Amino acid sequence: MAGGTVLLVEIMTSVRRLFPQLVVAAATGQAQGNRLAQVADSDHLPAVDILITYCGEGDEIVLNTAKAACACDYPSELLRVVVLDDSHSHKLARNIEELSQQRPHLSYASRNLEIKTHSKASNLNFGIRYLESLGKGKAPFLAVLDADMIPAPSWLRCVLPHVLNNDRAALACPFQHFYNVPAGDPLNTKAEMLPLEAANLLQDFSDNAWCLGTGFVMRVSALEAIGGVPEISLQEDVLMTSYLASAGWHSVYVPEPVQWGLAPDTMAAFLKQCQRWTVGLVSLLDLEQSGKVGNSSNKERLNVAMWGVLLCVEAFAWTFALVALPLCVLRGKLLIPPLQAGQLRLLLRLATLDFLTQTIYHIGLSSVLDWRLPFDGIPTPVWTQPWRMMIVLRYFLVPKLLGRDPPNFTPTGMSSDGDAERAARANRSRLACCKVVLWDCGAWFHLAIFGVCMAGAGFRFTAALGDAVREDARQVDLGSLTCIAWPPVLFLWAAITKAAWLPLAYGLWPPPLAAQDTLTARDTKRDVDYPSEGVKRKYLRKAGQWSFVVKCVVYLISLVAVETSRV
Repeated sequence: MAGGTVLLVEIMTSVRRLFPQLVVAAATGQAQGNRLAQVADSDHLPAVDILITYCGEGDEIVLNTAKAACACDYPSELLRVVVLDDSHSHKLARNIEELSQQRPHLSYASRNLEIKTHSKASNLNFGIRYLESLGKGKAPFLAVLDADMIPAPSWLRCVLPHVLNNDRAALACPFQHFYNVPAGDPLNTKAEMLPLEAANLLQDFSDNAWCLGTGFVMRVSALEAIGGVPEISLQEDVLMTSYLASAGWHSVYVPEPVQWGLAPDTMAAFLKQCQRWTVGLVSLLDLEQSGKVGNSSNKERLNVAMWGVLLCVEAFAWTFALVALPLCVLRGKLLIPPLQAGQLRLLLRLATLDFLTQTIYHIGLSSVLDWRLPFDGIPTPVWTQPWRMMIVLRYFLVPKLLGRDPPNFTPTGMSSDGDAERAARANRSRLACCKVVLWDCGAWFHLAIFGVCMAGAGFRFTAALGDAVREDARQVDLGSLTCIAWPPVLFLWAAITKAAWLPLAYGLWPPPLAAQDTLTARDTKRDVDYPSEGVKRKYLRKAGQWSFVVKCVVYLISLVAVETSRV
């Protein structure tokens, strides 16, 4: 029974590493994963309208972003920058008016509505109508920034050429980078972002890279052709990409760090963002099935369905693995079926061959991502999977079974998620922080799993010591292989133990609250606070390969133990 459970866990958790190959195999366009940098170096440039969406993230934050947008290395007479304020703040309106005295291409607009749920798409459509109402003609290109995303001075000149030089390209979008990730990355933010970045790189192979909601530049004519920004989904950016592809347009991924924003600074806010992204993408699958999306082609529906199914399967698979595998280890049963020595050798050789082929694939992918991807695979954000599974159940299954409306998501700037944690960290109270993590955030589940993992490891270790006294050492080695030391199972167990420990470590050693001025450097000429070079280098540094080296050593030791065995 334990062997069958482990086999099921291995199959289910292999979806993440096998699925990208299916995306590449299904790509019909010319591979463009390593696009050459393009820079518009002339002043013969088109007009661009820049919309900055805001919903209460903080006046100083959006004002800095607005100043950075105005200070782009681009002719100011060809720019119009509009801050779209869904918090209808009178103070912000006055501040924008003051800034516009020195920056006449900057303006403020608000719908003056009470916003209770996600509304970025409708805010953008309002911004487009507002630009038309100015009566100065429409710019041929539209750019969008989130309130916290600071564009580099070279932003437009780096992104726009990918659309200008390709008549079929509707939009070009750079990836999001974050400058406030604490030292050590305690919430594993990069492990959340790298799979998305790798996925977008793979989508780009078929000229269908996702729009990621901020930093993108697009043709206004293409947006008009699909009826504006779609408002029927939380994931309006990905849905817009699907509409554009169905209409024959291409979308381009720009692998350059030209926008820097703020990652969630508390566990509650981080988990809420993960849940929102999960619901947003999976909801597209639900919309396709309900027939509410009528503009997508069959190819695009299949693409969306594949990614939606991946997220669902991954959430349920890893949550199941978090419970099942530690319990199997604790019970002391064989984790793989009993095999003869020859069969064991063959199975281990096949497992090693699988590891080597996956390594070759991921080395190639890492080279395109500036070596920021570990050679042993795309990191899976295991510790967040239980929350993802719960939101999928709450958002889709429970409403359908009980006839209730799905839960709404509060816009980021209006959310109070994390206030208790910020207070605990400000007071340097580990007890209060542990209470927030374990109870308020629900990491008591991880505490239980970690306890089972440690108990199972202790049981296996003492059992192996006892066997070593009574039996031949080689027999003990082979017995261990069929229990916890079988490499694929060992690495699964290690991933689960690490995932269970991560939120506990965060509660015990919470990162200090970083002041904004310690993360940025003032550009006095542009009057903008840009992320400091040190912060950016830290975020973009190459991935450590220690886990890959450990896996290589484990496979080597296992092969030597089996190949030299006389059993």
